[in-house]
Amino acid sequence: MSQLYYYDEAGNKIPTTAQELKSMALRGVINKNTVVETEDGKRARAEKVNGIVFPEEAKSDPLPFPSPTPKAAEEQRQEPFAPQTPPPAGLTCPGCGSAVASGQAFCSKCGSKTDGRPSTPSPVFCRQCGAQLQANQLFCSSCGARQDGAVVPPPVPRADGVNNLNKKHGKTTAGLLGILLGGIGLHKFYLGSWGWGILFIVSIFILPGASALCGLIEGIIYLTMNEQKFDAKYNMTPSEPFRW
Repeated sequence: MSQLYYYDEAGNKIPTTAQELKSMALRGVINKNTVVETEDGKRARAEKVNGIVFPEEAKSDPLPFPSPTPKAAEEQRQEPFAPQTPPPAGLTCPGCGSAVASGQAFCSKCGSKTDGRPSTPSPVFCRQCGAQLQANQLFCSSCGARQDGAVVPPPVPRADGVNNLNKKHGKTTAGLLGILLGGIGLHKFYLGSWGWGILFIVSIFILPGASALCGLIEGIIYLTMNEQKFDAKYNMTPSEPFRW
């Protein structure tokens, strides 16, 4: 049986046979504009290929393919048409979400590479407190923080009880800096909020004592804050100049 090729909508060159092309034409898998290629590099639209009949009408002006041998012709007569089966439920393209057949390498609509496996959306967590959210949720249902699309997974505790989060800031250190040196905003510089730190220093000359009082209050808040909430706010999100 002569080896043929056809090009799908994504431009992929797929090997086939004359019998398979006839079956795909009758089932609507290919159309009359599908490009077909022979082993020696000759190309033509499917409507020009000898023996391919589309449901609406038969075409003429065939591409001169070599005649099959008697053995090949017998194989073609005995080969049943492949039934058209819908793709298994749950198999979707990761690019556009359209259904794809199991094992299909490329999506026929958007051309995205796919392995035919079900696409499972990644879990979304609040960037402020780490609570799990619904996809595209604008505000956290636990702490009310506005979300900007960043997905931050919560830290996973190890079997020995030690948190595997690479901490940059400790809440005890931040609390003591706020209580003892909050007047000059040292706790703000420690947490990466250098913008607030500068304002604390400026406030020493404008409102003496106010910055020290704010630092004392913040230091107490840090010490009494839940460990997971502190990590979610100061260790799992990028530092910002005016992050309070």
